[in-house]
Amino acid sequence: MADRYYSADYDFDLQVIDISDPSSPTLIGSCKTSGYANDVCVSGNYAYMVAGQGLQIIDISNPSSPVLVGSCDTPGRACDIHVSGNYAYVADERCGLQIIDISNPISPILAGYYNTPGWASEVYVFENYAYLADGSYGLQVIDISDPASPTFVGNYDTPGWDSGIYVFGNYAYVGNEWAGFFILSFDGANNTPVGTDVEVILDPDVKVAFSEVTTAGNTSLTVSETNPGSEVSGFKFLNTYYDIVTTATYTGPITISITYDDSGLSAGREKNLKIFHWDGTDWVDATLSLDTINNVIIAEVPSLSWFGIAYDIALPEITIDSPIDGEIYTLNGTVLADWSATDTESGVAEATGTVVSGEAIDTSTVGEKIFTVTATDNAGNVVEKTVTYQVVYNKTVFLSPIKSDGSSAFKAGSTVPAKFQLTDANGNYVSDAVVNFKYQLEGEEELIEGVAKNADGSLFRYCIEKNRYIFNWSTKGLSPGIYNIYAVLDDGTQIVGRLKLK
Repeated sequence: MADRYYSADYDFDLQVIDISDPSSPTLIGSCKTSGYANDVCVSGNYAYMVAGQGLQIIDISNPSSPVLVGSCDTPGRACDIHVSGNYAYVADERCGLQIIDISNPISPILAGYYNTPGWASEVYVFENYAYLADGSYGLQVIDISDPASPTFVGNYDTPGWDSGIYVFGNYAYVGNEWAGFFILSFDGANNTPVGTDVEVILDPDVKVAFSEVTTAGNTSLTVSETNPGSEVSGFKFLNTYYDIVTTATYTGPITISITYDDSGLSAGREKNLKIFHWDGTDWVDATLSLDTINNVIIAEVPSLSWFGIAYDIALPEITIDSPIDGEIYTLNGTVLADWSATDTESGVAEATGTVVSGEAIDTSTVGEKIFTVTATDNAGNVVEKTVTYQVVYNKTVFLSPIKSDGSSAFKAGSTVPAKFQLTDANGNYVSDAVVNFKYQLEGEEELIEGVAKNADGSLFRYCIEKNRYIFNWSTKGLSPGIYNIYAVLDDGTQIVGRLKLK
């Protein structure tokens, strides 16, 4: 029926208008009834219209051909109607409130009435009460929990003439023909009546449902932007906190339904919202259900106090057991990655590493390597962890004629052959390393680099026949003394030797 409008058109009775194109509404059906049409309320396949001396019930299952199926006269002038459940509540001017049983639309019958002191112009039903704009007698509140025997609850006598009424939560919005517009609050001493499955609407966004109320009372809501308690580790509250209290006596669990504002929330964070209940010491997760389509979150609690909605900001935790941060591995060695990601709140949505855990890390070339794992939880929180490791050659010491114990002695000015071998983790010879040579007279700080370089920047040449690197170090012009010599490798390490020039 969202694309149809039903109008009580006074002289022309019920009019059915197609509003699927709001710029070009079209009359598609009508139904002539007795009296003058004052108001209409649509429920299911029926339009309930008050016209003249009572209620007219019209079958609108075929909107283009509505049919009058039942009627019930009222003693006064029926001018407004509100349908709730199996009853139609009619504002009947000088005859107050008329309650009509419409469970059989073909044969509606008068179930009860309450004769207000003024002229009932409009009626609004909210929970177990009917609120009437009663002309010069202001607002009248009638208890309709027993439709056959409605009773007076209270009234507010506004100045002027009340002709319009709407109620939500603890407020009545009253239109007054002479004095303008009134917003009336009422203490709601009976807004939580005795019964089972009692729902109280405190605000358009907040509802409370009691399993059982044993003594009627007032349930109320206070909204604040200040956290009444402590922060919750790993969560961030939205900006609104709800304090719900009641004077009613109740048993069994209570459900709290709150419609939240999802602006600024990522889809991941929204789908992991939680509602917390302040127990006087701590915030306790009380989440029962979450509807992200209609933005409704529901809590189940044993008692009432403050409530707050929060989203997960706890980062996932990443553990990298291999490669080990700062560890040194050998060229072409087999090292398996071993890492994991966990999240105790919303769970891990995705985790990726430089390689999958259980697969071999990169040791195919020498140098410093970076290994990274990134994890995202279901709330959209992202964390990254990085370790570094180094890949190096297997290497020998300097080979003969340079002795490893530093006892070698050569004549100053001669050429000293510096030789060594490199292999990978599998014993395969490495022939393409870039190697430089440096030396230092013991006791001096200056490190002197060798003078002859190959095209690749290396001072050493590779001898394929003997699978070794060779550099012929000319000591011409050097003073006699003890020298430290260095083969500086492109894996970031070096081979160190010691000898004497005499």
